[in-house]
Amino acid sequence: MDNTQDGPKLLSENSDKALTEKVKYIPQSYLEKLCTETDENKFTEELKNVIYSHVDESEKLGKYSLDELVDYKSEEINNRILQLKHKLSEINKVIGELEKKNTLEYSNKIKSALKVKQEELNAHKKNKPVKIKEPQKDDSIKQKQINMQLAELKVQLKELDIDILNNKDSKVKLALKLAKLQKFEQSLINFKEQFIKLEKQYKTDMANYDIKFDKVINLNIKNRIIEVIIEETKKNIQTIDDNLNLKKVKSIAVKRANIAESIKGLQSKLDEPTRKFQDYQDKIEDWKRKEKEINGSKQQQNSIKFYDNIIKYLETGLLNEIEKQKKERMKAVKSIFSEKLKIVEVFKSLYKPVTEFISEYSGLMQNYRINLNVSIQLDNFNDTFFNYISRGAKGSFIGANDGVNVLRQITEGVNFNSVKEILSFLNEIIEYLEKDFRNDKKEERKIVNQLKQEIEVTDFYNFLFSLDYLTPTYKLLLGEKNISELSPGERGALLLIFYLLLDKQEKPLIIDQPEENLDNQSVYKILVKFIKIAKKKRQIIIVTHNPNLAVVCDAEQIICVKIEKANKNKFTFISGAIENPEINEKIIEILEGTFPAFDNRTDKYKISKFK
Repeated sequence: MDNTQDGPKLLSENSDKALTEKVKYIPQSYLEKLCTETDENKFTEELKNVIYSHVDESEKLGKYSLDELVDYKSEEINNRILQLKHKLSEINKVIGELEKKNTLEYSNKIKSALKVKQEELNAHKKNKPVKIKEPQKDDSIKQKQINMQLAELKVQLKELDIDILNNKDSKVKLALKLAKLQKFEQSLINFKEQFIKLEKQYKTDMANYDIKFDKVINLNIKNRIIEVIIEETKKNIQTIDDNLNLKKVKSIAVKRANIAESIKGLQSKLDEPTRKFQDYQDKIEDWKRKEKEINGSKQQQNSIKFYDNIIKYLETGLLNEIEKQKKERMKAVKSIFSEKLKIVEVFKSLYKPVTEFISEYSGLMQNYRINLNVSIQLDNFNDTFFNYISRGAKGSFIGANDGVNVLRQITEGVNFNSVKEILSFLNEIIEYLEKDFRNDKKEERKIVNQLKQEIEVTDFYNFLFSLDYLTPTYKLLLGEKNISELSPGERGALLLIFYLLLDKQEKPLIIDQPEENLDNQSVYKILVKFIKIAKKKRQIIIVTHNPNLAVVCDAEQIICVKIEKANKNKFTFISGAIENPEINEKIIEILEGTFPAFDNRTDKYKISKFK
């Protein structure tokens, strides 16, 4: 007990480390700072330390703090979440591309391209070569020989044209094959690097438990097979390029050019009618080939059938494909949420001892009910949402204040610990972006038109569906109040309860002037009963200006300190139990202002009571 205004401190905040390791010291200035700190991080850190003291030593796994232990136990869960987010990103990319096609602009673009090709076909039909009748055959030996040579060369030319076309088709297929093989090869390299990382991380630990890592898992990648096929494919592509190269002497392209030149030379030796007929035959063949090229096929880009197939897909298959991909996206969301629930279970398992301890002493804490609520919380969603969505774009979220209010209405009341409500929440957000809910008409809107400049729709989808804004965390409540809502006095009460009742350390606890942050009623309700419980397992030393604490807490020893400032700050003290006459007199003197004052108050309390 200290009856001076600035009594001596047993320790300072910078006391010798060896001494502070032997005792738990709570300076008055530090306690006051924790209670009034606007940033609750330090306050929460102190509470975490107390919570961590309840974790069984065998469960701490050599980790220094609660956060370190949570990170360690959640590491593989978070790695799994990263994998799922990568998968989600791929799905969002596909959906983004499909939705670009599900626009009037894209549809009009394809229809316009089709119209151009149809007009090209109509113009082509009008330019069909005028038919020339085959002249009477010249039975001269010379003409017969020329005709035979021309017929033979044209057969060769046609075969070469087919060969060239086949080479081009083969190159398309080989290029696709090469791309897939190279992608697979890179995936194998990535997989091997992940395996090496896994081996490096666990091999030593497993060896300590007499487990050989390579007996559990052994990676044998025979990528030489892939390398050989890749090299063969590259050679085949190069062979085709050589065949189509007019600069290669033995290429198919050169052969065709030579035969075409030979045909031209022979045709010049024909008589006029025959030459014109041969010229007509060549033109009609070119005309038919061009017509076939314009009509094309489903796979041949920039052709009528190609555009027809796209339009048919836009009208019948696109929406089904988008819906299919959206279902896959929701599956990924469910998987991510499932992993976050596993982190919640990590928290719950670590907080279970202190939760049970609180429950055990609930009868003593009727006025200060402490609850640890572990759950998934929405973290900074609204602000981040408007980093992507423009409040100046037409839609449900237009307007600086109106947009914020609409989003708040959507998020309020959602139970983010329920996968069903989360999926409903995501669907509602998308619905409000795809329709304008500002009036009963609910006009359709495009999400891409509501994004801020330079924001891709895939980026927004990755934010919305990755659930990064859902954080597994715990809330420490005093009654129904969160830490951030507590007054300095309530924070002080909560912190002292933790130190006195929940802190499992048994080294002496020194509390410097706790009454500075508590009213008299709280002093009685908290300090008295909890100090009495705490001192059964550890020594409690309190530095105080309030001798009432010493009396009601049944102090075994009281040290009364006095500094005589007028006498060169002479320092004197007496010590003893409450029953000690000298100590008893000092208590009455400081607490009641001498015995006569105490007797006078006693009489008045009695009169007030009977009245």
